[in-house]
Amino acid sequence: MKKIHNLPAYIGLAGIIAALALIFMDQLRIAGIVCIPCYFLVVHGVRSVSKPFNIVAACFADAVFAFLLSLYHPLLAISVFGFHVVGIYRLIFLRQMAHTRFLWIEALAWLTGIAFYFYVNVAQPYGYQGGWEPWVFALPPLLFKTLLGYAIITDGLEYRRKLKKELNVQPGQAAPDFELPDADGKAVKLSDYQNKKIVLLLFVRGDWCPFCHMMLRAYQLESARFARKNVQLIAISPDITATNKTMADKLGLDYVLLSDSDLKVVGRYGLQIKAPVNAPGYVDPKEISLPASFLIDKAGTVRYVQRADDMGLNIRFDDVFDILEEIQ
Repeated sequence: MKKIHNLPAYIGLAGIIAALALIFMDQLRIAGIVCIPCYFLVVHGVRSVSKPFNIVAACFADAVFAFLLSLYHPLLAISVFGFHVVGIYRLIFLRQMAHTRFLWIEALAWLTGIAFYFYVNVAQPYGYQGGWEPWVFALPPLLFKTLLGYAIITDGLEYRRKLKKELNVQPGQAAPDFELPDADGKAVKLSDYQNKKIVLLLFVRGDWCPFCHMMLRAYQLESARFARKNVQLIAISPDITATNKTMADKLGLDYVLLSDSDLKVVGRYGLQIKAPVNAPGYVDPKEISLPASFLIDKAGTVRYVQRADDMGLNIRFDDVFDILEEIQ
């Protein structure tokens, strides 16, 4: 039986809808209790599957929390909205914000959320209704977005630090050869494609990364167009082969996905970077790969490198197809 990877998110969303119905029935305490576990099921889907459905479900869950808390005091809705901005808009506007731009947005949104949360619950301004409920019911978005915001900001700053230096591989240089296992454990060598196909080599951070899910899906949507240009898509992840197989299945990938769990190839291309706090399963040395793309011609020469600090470029294909027209 095929596994439904988004099942927890479906259950979580159903629970959030049930909580909304309870709110309209004036059962606020029960609604809040239902919302808490369901919220974490929904946001888990954003990280693990990252489909548009998951982003919409997370926005809806935040809206229900904001509505619920506004009934205790309207300013608490502003608190939830502040937390809501953290991370979710970076996913929605990935092309524009990437990993390193506008990091102040997460900081400002979090500060806004935390300021209104404590102001309302401590000062209890006119119209405040409630005891322990407003404190507890706002905790899920507060805790989740605190961890997420910290990870995004520290990750972005690490990207900036790393990319002050040039990457090891630049256009005009020979692409370093390698041999890695694919999702089925079969060994794949880059040189196997020499004089046969152009290779578009994609480095991603791992299955835990929703930004990388979006990047891989974007290339999947263009895979037929790349195939017509005789381009072989190859993605490299620091995850083990079993994790890659699961990721390829849930994202619907039909191109090659390789495992570089010891980061040897990542290091050869100069892409290793300290793993952020929200990257589970990466231990000593706690490093992953920068997201980056390398277009390699049939002779094995790198013809184009998409900036590793700019995820927006990694899902914008006009430049790549312009180069393909030149080298074919």
